[in-house]
Amino acid sequence: MASLFALAPNGWSLFLIAPAAVSFWLAIETSRPKFGHLGKMFSVLTLSLGWWSLTYALELGSIHEEGMRFWLKAEYFAIPLVAPMMYLILREFLGMPKLRPSLRVGLWFVPATTFLLQTTNEFHHLFYESIEVFGNGSRSWLSLTAGPWYIIDAIYVCGMGAIGVLHLLRRFPPRSEPTMRKQFGFVLIAVILPYVGFILFLGDWFWAPDIDLTTYFFLASGILLGVGIFWFQLFDLLPVALERVFERIGNACLVFDYHGRLVKANQSAKDLLGLDELPIGETSSRVFEAYPALNQTSDMADGETVRVTIGGGEGAKICVASRSNIEDSHHHRTGYLLVIRDDTAQLRMEQELRNLNAEKDKLFSVIGHDLRGSLGGLENLSGILSQADIDLSSEESRELLKTMQESAAATSAFLENLLFWAKMQRGKYTQQSTCFPVSEVVQQVRSYLAASLTSKEIELEESSDSELELTTDRTLLETCLRNLLSNAVKFSPKRATVHLRVFAHGVKDVCFEVEDHGIGIPEKLLRDLWEISARNGRAGTEGEPSSGLGLVLVREAVESLGGTVEVQSEEEKGTLFRVLIPRCVQDS
Repeated sequence: MASLFALAPNGWSLFLIAPAAVSFWLAIETSRPKFGHLGKMFSVLTLSLGWWSLTYALELGSIHEEGMRFWLKAEYFAIPLVAPMMYLILREFLGMPKLRPSLRVGLWFVPATTFLLQTTNEFHHLFYESIEVFGNGSRSWLSLTAGPWYIIDAIYVCGMGAIGVLHLLRRFPPRSEPTMRKQFGFVLIAVILPYVGFILFLGDWFWAPDIDLTTYFFLASGILLGVGIFWFQLFDLLPVALERVFERIGNACLVFDYHGRLVKANQSAKDLLGLDELPIGETSSRVFEAYPALNQTSDMADGETVRVTIGGGEGAKICVASRSNIEDSHHHRTGYLLVIRDDTAQLRMEQELRNLNAEKDKLFSVIGHDLRGSLGGLENLSGILSQADIDLSSEESRELLKTMQESAAATSAFLENLLFWAKMQRGKYTQQSTCFPVSEVVQQVRSYLAASLTSKEIELEESSDSELELTTDRTLLETCLRNLLSNAVKFSPKRATVHLRVFAHGVKDVCFEVEDHGIGIPEKLLRDLWEISARNGRAGTEGEPSSGLGLVLVREAVESLGGTVEVQSEEEKGTLFRVLIPRCVQDS
């Protein structure tokens, strides 16, 4: 191990230390969030360059063959990454689409094979045919003879560089964009520079033929890019603004030239018009051939906005199209930009909001009607009792007081349900799951209904497992059962029987069944049974008032507990409500 760090630094090795430190610093700086995804890619590149520089410096400074060979292998933890990372950074910089999966595999196949063959070279000599040491002591160095895979790797590296240069040249900005030309020029020099050093090294055209100039030139390229990042804002939006920002605009954007021919369109335009490719170079009438409503846009004035409908039937899209003229530096019109915004979702949302407002109005009407009826009844009854000239028998007085008590109890229950429902609607109710025996809830609900059960001489038959337990919100469950049983009693005749059955339903749920043999529910009421706006309220068998709000509350309570509720009913035969509640419900 000591021989690995037996060093005699020389000029070539010392020259690499400072650039390596700069590369590591650049790797840290460009990994910051403000540089985005491209900055993270550049950080990987400069980290690789820094490692390559440092390990090559250690190879050049080693005085033992063991150290030289070790650091040579260490270099290849970074070298295979450099060429493909530089190519990927270039594609990202230019705003090019991501490579297909098969091309991504091909891109990394050669670097992965290079790493594997170089680190195991002593077993097959496919990467280096021979590695020899020349000189002695502080003036010794490795002389490498290329093997067949080294040549393949060299072709791959040069090929990546050539493809990258072609991409840059094809997208080089016009003279009208001086800042972008400087940025692209910087990148072009940075891409070409390392391959100049690589070719000099491969051709032995340098006075020190065993010194790998590629390292120095790649370092210079990385530092040059780093300067460009902080000087010319290479990773800011400007270099790709005309391409990437235009492509990522959510609205459909189409650019037409002076003669009305399509010259550019973004992906949103293709999606809106349902086309894989738009007919670039064709006139607007040809572009909008399938959507005649859009043909009027060619005659629009600058800044004009119109509403158009694209397509028909349920899939029709309601859009807003606006036109803006494009002018040159002399204010001559050279074309126009057409922006089409799909307002279908917004208009549907507005319609839903109008429907909700209508539902709200209906709800207030229902509440007002029921409260007015209950309070009006109390007012009339109390007025009768307060009249001094009316002589009531004790039996009549008791009957009136009983009616008043029932009306007040119904009003109180209605208000209790209304307030609880409003609390749930506003998200102010927080569920608290606890573990409890189901029998406790059943008994508590029975106690709540004791007065109405006695008044109508109704028998409540219970069938449940005393050991059955639930972990759920107890208040919601009680509210659900109380309303279901209250309705069963309300719509059953005197001296009837109401059944409450509780049993395990599989291993995950508990089933609650509430069944009565009362007047049943008409089919027309069943359709809107769970709707708050529907007028589902009707009097019980003894004239008990009912608003229908209790069943709405039942459904929302059950859904909040992650359960389901269903109903079966037949007029004059009775009704069965079946509720399934999960055995374990987490707090919400």
